[in-house]
Amino acid sequence: MVGRKRKIRRNIYKSGIRQRRQNRLARLRRTLLAITGLFFFGGFNLALILAHDWLTQTPLIPIEAVLVEGAQRLSADSLRRQAGIAREGNLLGVNLGKARRRLQAHPWIANANVIREIPNRIIIRVQEHDCRAVLRIAEREFLISAAGTVFKKRQDGECADVPVISGIDYADLGLADDAPGKALAAALAVLDPQKGAVPIGHPNRIKEIRADPNLGLTLFVRSPGASPTYRTIILGFADWQQKTRKLTAIQSYLGRRGIMPDAQLFNLLDPDRIVISPAAHAARVVPPKEV
Repeated sequence: MVGRKRKIRRNIYKSGIRQRRQNRLARLRRTLLAITGLFFFGGFNLALILAHDWLTQTPLIPIEAVLVEGAQRLSADSLRRQAGIAREGNLLGVNLGKARRRLQAHPWIANANVIREIPNRIIIRVQEHDCRAVLRIAEREFLISAAGTVFKKRQDGECADVPVISGIDYADLGLADDAPGKALAAALAVLDPQKGAVPIGHPNRIKEIRADPNLGLTLFVRSPGASPTYRTIILGFADWQQKTRKLTAIQSYLGRRGIMPDAQLFNLLDPDRIVISPAAHAARVVPPKEV
């Protein structure tokens, strides 16, 4: 045992203190790094917000022109107000999506788009509803487009020059994007000049279309010339082109004989048996003519 070197034991207590001190320093460094990162991140975001506010509010980027395209019924000033765009505003401050939504909330606007053109212009493009007829349902009147879309309730004086469609109920309107019912679709087809279904010349002469689910369509049409009277055409639902050709030939024939001005009612339900009745004042002496 004499002369043997004594082994020095490791001081566990001091080692533990040193390790804890190192751990605390590491945590402190991580905390400082996180705080520094948050500080720079927040400062960067704040700089972006301030830059955005300056860009969208500075008078150095003004709106010098607001152009409106596609408007027929609505005025350019009313569309600018509807979109919420001021002439003296900031070009970058216009929220294009919000302006578009505001425009499409207008009952007369079917579709709209708002475009920003650098350096100084805003362009508003709209597509208005085409008022094809006034739809009368349960003593209420609505405006309906050529596609069968009811887009607003009729106000006094609106669309005074278009025909009235009556005899339709709410079930004929269809749901959501569904096509309109048979009676309403037929009435709209009669009013479409491109389909050539009107057997009385131009559809502007039609005062009213009365739809019946069984009988079909009955048209009340302005008489030719300056006459304030109306003619009644019982059209039905089918064979419009055949009926149109036959009625045109009959009108030409009666016109040459001077009989057509007295004709008041045309029954075209059967294209092979067209019945024409004279005006009321002549009905007592001139019997209905069957062709």
